[in-house]
Amino acid sequence: MKRDEIKNLVIDAIAGAAEVDKAEIVEDASIMDDLSLSSMEIMIVMSELETKCSMTFGADSKTCVTVGDMIDYIESKQQ
Repeated sequence: MKRDEIKNLVIDAIAGAAEVDKAEIVEDASIMDDLSLSSMEIMIVMSELETKCSMTFGADSKTCVTVGDMIDYIESKQQ
């Protein structure tokens, strides 16, 4: 899966779980601080992305602070 595809999936998942305007979901946006996602909303996003990207978020996923971090993380699990 290409980075642009992953990015679109992440944006769609965040927008759907938290009702955030897609224009606000940029790679350097902090998931919790800038986009104000709750822990529950983040779990929903991660669950959806695990299904759509055929991967799992492990303990090392705590490094996913920004949208870009999450895209990078998923991309690394695809290789």
